[in-house]
Amino acid sequence: MMPLWIYTLGKVFTDELGGATKMDIPFLNIFTALIILIVPLLVGVAIKYKLPRLTKVLMKIITPVTLFVIIILISVGIYTNLFIFKFFEPKVILAGSLLPYCGYILSGIISLILRQSWTKVKTIIIETGIQNQGVAILLMFTAFPPPDGEIAAVAPIASGVMTPLPLFVLTIIYQIYKRCNKDKYASVPEKDATKRGDVDLEVKNGTKIIVNGNREEKEMLQYD
Repeated sequence: MMPLWIYTLGKVFTDELGGATKMDIPFLNIFTALIILIVPLLVGVAIKYKLPRLTKVLMKIITPVTLFVIIILISVGIYTNLFIFKFFEPKVILAGSLLPYCGYILSGIISLILRQSWTKVKTIIIETGIQNQGVAILLMFTAFPPPDGEIAAVAPIASGVMTPLPLFVLTIIYQIYKRCNKDKYASVPEKDATKRGDVDLEVKNGTKIIVNGNREEKEMLQYD
């Protein structure tokens, strides 16, 4: 999709100086960076399905290490690249917002039209709206030489900053609503009535009756 973007929407940026702007796209570097990203993912998927025991051990090690690396990358990365936020013009913020927000809205409408349950609708909305901006940012930094890489990363960084904002706002509103309606969201009793032995649940299907999970053959009384 990148060549299509360059020759359509990308011209808005490359033609700003009367067509004098020339941009060389390092496709080989981009392809190399994608291979470096994809190969470890494929190895991880293979380990998960072929070596499940090793997966459990690796997950215990990788989870804390990943959390530590993310904290370091975010804190140090923001500090060393604060100048990038100076490029956050209104049109950049608008473009960075439209990508995830359109994903939220369109996926929600389509999932409702397809009559999905509310739980699935929320999942589809989040999965569609939240894009993997980290991959795009990494590609821009590694594929383009400075300062082109930093400038090219402005758009995905703007999208990454704007993506979680509506989720944060909705979460805060929901938590406030729960606090104001404590009776409605009271804790569920520890004993589930459907699991107690003193409750008889019957599901009748023809001549078969399921009582407490046990299938029994019983004659159905016929009434005229």
